[in-house]
Amino acid sequence: MPDNERSDLQKARDLVRDVVLAQSNIFIKELLRKKDFKGAATKDQFEAQLEEAVDSGKLTYAELTEWIEEMEGWGNEHVYLYKVPDALVESLADPVKVKARLVKGGLGDLWQADRSLEFPEVRKLTGIYHTDGELTFVWHEGADYRKRAPEKDFDEDAADGEHYYYQAYRRMAQRDVTRVIVRRALLAVFLPGDNQPATHTDRRVDLCGEIKALAPFTDWELYSMGEAIKALDTASMRPSLSETLRAPNTRWDAKGGGYVDFGSETDGSYAAVDELREVRAAVRRSKFKGGHAQFRLRLPPLGEKQAKEKERVAKVHLFSDYDRIRLTARLTRNDVWWILKKIPKKRRK
Repeated sequence: MPDNERSDLQKARDLVRDVVLAQSNIFIKELLRKKDFKGAATKDQFEAQLEEAVDSGKLTYAELTEWIEEMEGWGNEHVYLYKVPDALVESLADPVKVKARLVKGGLGDLWQADRSLEFPEVRKLTGIYHTDGELTFVWHEGADYRKRAPEKDFDEDAADGEHYYYQAYRRMAQRDVTRVIVRRALLAVFLPGDNQPATHTDRRVDLCGEIKALAPFTDWELYSMGEAIKALDTASMRPSLSETLRAPNTRWDAKGGGYVDFGSETDGSYAAVDELREVRAAVRRSKFKGGHAQFRLRLPPLGEKQAKEKERVAKVHLFSDYDRIRLTARLTRNDVWWILKKIPKKRRK
């Protein structure tokens, strides 16, 4: 076997061990199903099937890296949306100009870099990519930890006359992915985890400092989530959207002080309660701003067998403080961008 093929095979095995198995089982199952592997239900079974798929050549290194880009680090994060200044839209969409500026700024080695397997203890910029007009900056941060694997325990009588008991631990890898992505006139910052938003300002400043030669985004306009809440809440009142967009909880803040909370005791929309619809109709949008809200959005099917797939619903939280979006569940890249397209991009009033 040629050296390059052996190299790709080993890199694929490394990806399975260090990155792929850290993803959600539902996503791994869908990956294996596409390669005609079925029946796995546990991590050990998924690992065995993945190793078989890699060793047989049915699942290649290139396919794994593409899949990881779609799955790793999406969801369970905060998102901040900025408007790219008109004067920079075209230059940031041009990979030739972007690469030249990166090389000049000493970041040329990160241009279209191989997908990183690093787990640095301190967040590190590991790659800068430009695909189909989309500019992406990626940082990684992570650590190893041990998880008990009692099924691998054993005991034995040793030559020294003692009886020994051995407890097994599986090496687990966890890493966070931070992204800044520019899509034409929109820049999105993706901060992993559930850290308090008060810490995000400094984190965004730090990220911006590393890429300021291209995208000094902290100086740009941050889209208003207060206005987005008002627009989505109004849309949720329409009967035609009741199955795809629901608002279980929404807070409207009065400009003169105080607030009004609307809430449902179910996962449905409060708009389904006639009495609340009447109260909501009396709210004059010009006198209030959106405070915070939870919306439930029905996601497109994940796989090809749409008829049999269980309905997928994402809980999306919007907050006017810090103008932030909170995604609480593991999602795919396509899911996240589908959600972000549904959020109105409105300026602060």
